[in-house]
This record gives sequence, structure tokens and C-alpha cells, in this order.
Amino acid sequence: MIVASAGLHRRLEFIHLRKRRLGSAGVLACMSSYNHHGIINKYKLEVIAKPPALPGTRASCPHFPRLCGRVARVPRGFAIISSVLFFSMVFLSCTRPSERGGLYTASMQIKGSDTIVNLIQVWAERVVENNPSYNIGVTGGGSGTGFAALINKTCDIAMSSREIEEKEAAMAAEKNVNPVEYIVGLDGLAILVNKNNPVVELTLEQLRDIFMAKVTNWKEVGGEDRRIVILSRESNSGTHMFFKEHVLRHNDRNSKDEFAPRALLMPSSQAIYDEVSQNPHALGYVGMGFINDNVKAVSVAADENSEYFYPNTYNVMMGKYPISRPLYLYINGEPQGVVREFIDYALSEEGQKIVEETDFVPIPPGKDDPPHGGA
Repeated sequence: MIVASAGLHRRLEFIHLRKRRLGSAGVLACMSSYNHHGIINKYKLEVIAKPPALPGTRASCPHFPRLCGRVARVPRGFAIISSVLFFSMVFLSCTRPSERGGLYTASMQIKGSDTIVNLIQVWAERVVENNPSYNIGVTGGGSGTGFAALINKTCDIAMSSREIEEKEAAMAAEKNVNPVEYIVGLDGLAILVNKNNPVVELTLEQLRDIFMAKVTNWKEVGGEDRRIVILSRESNSGTHMFFKEHVLRHNDRNSKDEFAPRALLMPSSQAIYDEVSQNPHALGYVGMGFINDNVKAVSVAADENSEYFYPNTYNVMMGKYPISRPLYLYINGEPQGVVREFIDYALSEEGQKIVEETDFVPIPPGKDDPPHGGA
């Protein structure tokens, strides 16, 4: 069973809830989330438990005997036994027996970037399909959350949309954690505007001025006379960090440039997409997987003398689109067991095909395995 609890997932549009009665005990709810293509992204099992009524109280279940409009009193011993049996049933219903008839033979926790949580979930589902006795949990929350979990040894793999920072590597060393880096795909950050916005292209310098509020009206960059609404991810997001370092600071480690105070910090890329699709004044940055007919992605040039490139797979793979980045997995030391199997699958031909199917960019063909090593 794959338990995905990322909280705010990108492209999550609705939750489909199916219920199956468990006798008098309660309800087992199976949730499946769908992206905007209608593809199932994750499965989650929850038990909404309703234990048997206590002796002398009105039972809420019709299977408990009623006499003359009153609930028959249940002997105390029977209530205890029935409760134990019920919760045992719930526990067993939430486990996946191995082919040998036991419980899980291997478990793994993956935490981190909301940007790639959907990709990681698909990989996890495939690995579990091939190994039914494995239990893989996938949780989002941001790249920083993933690194913190890896450093504190509460996860086996940290997924990230940015490189580990020096201070994080130092904290890892203090706790005898050796982060090993794997590049598993590429992503381009798309600049989204409302589909009715006439602006179709921007330079990196114009983007920097907009997100730092040096440019505040769309008419200053070829649009209508409207105030620009700036949308950004929250500071614990790897997407936030990458955009700040690459666009606002021009990769200058000595720069202290920051987003304008009036920028609206959004909890997820999905939230940015939703706001841009409804607000004709807004613009924000998200992964390329959010590009569809409900919004518009602008072409971007490195400077006013350079060619503009649209965010798509080819331009990112060829290094032409100026706002692109690797996608990372970090583990503690050399991979073993289920962690090794997961990474091997991610880098396999099938795994890289899933990268493309989930709107990211696979590692360019013809190259050796992506570079990795101690961080």
C-alpha cells in the first residue's frame, strides 16, 4: 500500500471517494487523486472507524439488538472482545501480505519536494506492483522538508528540486549523514499568466524586475494598464529557492536580492496555477506540467538580445530554455535493498519514460548515468 500524504499536490483537481461497508464497524474509504489529465496520481487508504457502542448506550449500528425500542445491554466482556476483534480486522485490512503470507518485507519513506511528488508516487506504485510485499510512503512538504527528514533520519530518500545547501550538508555531517545525490530528470519553470493576458514573452531581467516590484504594471512590459499581482512559492520550497537564485540573483552567491514584500506566497504550485487561471492581473512560476489551455506560458529570453524560447521538453533537454533545473533524489550513503531498487527503477528506460509522461524532461539519451556523489 502506498500512503501518499503530501498535503498540497500539484495539479490535484478533485478527490474521488469510494466507500465500502465493513459490517457494523465503520467504513473503509479509498481515495484516488487525479491530475488535470484525468490520470490517477495516488492511492490512499483510510479507516473511518466507528467502534461498537459501550454497554448501556444506544448503539449506532443496526446489527446491535434492540428490544422494545431500547438497546439491549451488552455484557462488558463481549464489548471488549468485539472491540479487539474489530481493530484487529482494521489492522489486517490496511496491510498488504507478502507472497509468503507475511506482512511487509521492506519499508521505505520518501519525503520532500512538492514539485516532483506526483512523479515519485508513480515510480513508487510501479515498484510496489512488482514487489507486493514492499511498503513505500511518499510525502511532500518542500525540498527543505525532505532534507530535514534525511538529516534527522526520518526518511530514506529526500526528493528535491534544488541542490542541497552548504548549511544542510554541514548539519548532515554533524549527524553522521552522508547525502548522496542522484539526478533523475529535468524540469523547466514556466512563467504563467492569465490566458487573456496579451504578454507572450519576457526576458530574465524583466522577470527579475517584476518579482522585485521594480516593474509593477503590465503596460511596462507590453501589456495592458493593470497592476501586476506577483505569485511566488513559500520559502521552504525548492522551486522558490531555485527561482530566487537563478532569476533574482543571477546565480551570484553574494547577492542578497529578495522577492518583493508584496509578493503573495502560495502554499503550492497548484495554488499558483489556480490563481493565475482566474486572475487576469497575476503571474507566477510553476513546473511545465501545469501548462494547459486554461493558462498561458510565456516564452523567455536570457536577455533582450537573445532568442526567446518556449518552455517545452525539447528546449529544456537542449539547454535552450533559460529557466530549467535538474530534479534530485538524495540518500544517506550508498543505496541498499529497496532504496537501491527504487533508484535503479527511476533511472531505467521505463522509469525515464514515466518522467516524460508526468510532464518532466527525461535525462538526455546517449549520456552516462547522471552524476552523483557525496554532497
